[in-house]
Amino acid sequence: AALTRGINKNSFQTVLATIGITNQCYKKSYYNYQIRIYKPIIDNAKFSSETILLEILDQLELTHLSSQEKLFITC
Repeated sequence: AALTRGINKNSFQTVLATIGITNQCYKKSYYNYQIRIYKPIIDNAKFSSETILLEILDQLELTHLSSQEKLFITC
């Protein structure tokens, strides 16, 4: 089915090898392919987690400051 959609045999075999379904003929090309594929995924995950962490810290800071201000106003 994949071959009829315009994906050549080598590309399809590489995809299957990447997810561990079959072996790839050339180990060097397999590792090079893994580096090209996984590096952007890892970099994006790091960026996303850093962004989320900063948003959480900002929210905690706002919440904490708001409760501190309420204490000063009532005293």
